[in-house]
Amino acid sequence: MRGQLFARLRQHAAAYLHGQANYSTAAESKPLAWVFLGPPVRCQGSVCTHCIADRFNRLNNLVFSVRLLTELLDPLIQGVGKGTYSTRVADALGFVHIAAGDLVRSEIKLGSVLGKEMAAVVNTGRLLPDSMILQVIKENFDRAAENGVDRFLLDGFPRSVPQAEALEHFADVQLALNLDLREEVLVEKCLGRRICSKCGKNYNIADIHLAASNGRPAIVMPPLNPPEECTPYMEQRGDDTEETVHRRLEIYKAGAKPVEDFYHSRGTLLDFEITAGIPETLPRLLKALEPFAAQSTRPPAHAAAA
Repeated sequence: MRGQLFARLRQHAAAYLHGQANYSTAAESKPLAWVFLGPPVRCQGSVCTHCIADRFNRLNNLVFSVRLLTELLDPLIQGVGKGTYSTRVADALGFVHIAAGDLVRSEIKLGSVLGKEMAAVVNTGRLLPDSMILQVIKENFDRAAENGVDRFLLDGFPRSVPQAEALEHFADVQLALNLDLREEVLVEKCLGRRICSKCGKNYNIADIHLAASNGRPAIVMPPLNPPEECTPYMEQRGDDTEETVHRRLEIYKAGAKPVEDFYHSRGTLLDFEITAGIPETLPRLLKALEPFAAQSTRPPAHAAAA
């Protein structure tokens, strides 16, 4: 079994490195895509195998959440709220939201040939190869295209230059949005995260008031406090420490800079600094995205699919 798995991984790697994987799509038929980038607050790498293996073992090979690229789904939340922003932007502008981690989880749950290969990889503590991730994304694009959908917003993907290059073979990447939150604020938000051990909901007790300085705007982010019934059950993860958060950020920055440079060289990178909570920031973000939305002459996804 292990020998077969490694053989399949070598095949995927060979296809990816030599361009033999069938990712290429005719230029005129490429769907339009926006990608949302942003720093992680937990784990790193293409897939955090420690988190995956732990959940895989605890759930006895049933449905589990995987962290793909910088996105760890379900009970863990991003410090910048990238998942929330990307979902709401997609809804507002008629894009189909895709979190690559959701696709991987669904593929594994489905029990497809590819899903079984993915499960076998993460169960051995290895990283999913780019070829598998790209394959599941492209297959999702192709299925959606059959229903007339051709506008996608990718949440947290790509996370490396090879992934970005491969994505261009089957998607017209119009915009790469880099959601930025000042590092000291991101650290404070990470340290303020709490989870209710009874109901499983996430909260954040950080009450952030950072004065404007050196030409940068003030940042005001009120806490998301738990209700009275959850207060006695608040817990903090053991790895949510200042040292660990700083280490994650350093790892992220080392890997993110080449991707940002890649999209900057193509004139598609937009940096957007978050300075307040979601209710205050979302209208400002949508306003900043208006010129890019206007550049697209394609009909909204929900209209195309109707």
